Amino acid sequence: MSNTPMLTQLRAARRVSTPLVAIQTPDPAATVAGIVKTFNGATAVVEWDIVRGVYPATGSASQAVVKIASGSDPALIQNPVDALSAFMRAPAECVCIMHGVSRLIDNESVIQGIWNLRDPYKETQRMLILLAPSLTMPAELNGSVLILDEPLPNSEELSRIVTELYAASPGLTVPEPDVLSRSINAVTGLQAYTAEQAVSMSLSPNGLDVPALWDR
Repeated sequence: MSNTPMLTQLRAARRVSTPLVAIQTPDPAATVAGIVKTFNGATAVVEWDIVRGVYPATGSASQAVVKIASGSDPALIQNPVDALSAFMRAPAECVCIMHGVSRLIDNESVIQGIWNLRDPYKETQRMLILLAPSLTMPAELNGSVLILDEPLPNSEELSRIVTELYAASPGLTVPEPDVLSRSINAVTGLQAYTAEQAVSMSLSPNGLDVPALWDR
């Protein structure tokens, strides 16, 4: 996932210190994994969601979480407005990711909290990334938030998923070209995680059961 058009755009945005980014993604976990990989440990990446509070996405982000929480338990920063206020304390160059933003973006306090980060983040090369399946940006944030799209995995990415899972299955090495082609057709249109689960459940020591994959 390190070479997707979305990640290429994200790297470009990072180079010019774009402070606010929204990513429309069908698979937030895969998107976060791509973000972490594209920054390659050189940047502290911190996540927030409404259940887990603030937590590190990378090992190098533990100290950033401590600074953001400022003596509080980061797991208890579950209110989105509190999280946005805490993100003001993120260290320079930190990337902060918020999950589930489509459920929160209509709240005027959330809108203000996001807007409040724009200029301070621009000045210190920090970035706030908002994740959601889809987003309608409120008027107050139009022009302030860069919106990117992470589409469903393409045939190349699905081919990699099938090939890696096949090779990891006991007694198997690489799928035959026909099997690979038919399996890609079967999982086209699925999220990466869903495709992985369907392929894994259709594998046996005898190979990939493509009809079973279609059923799943």
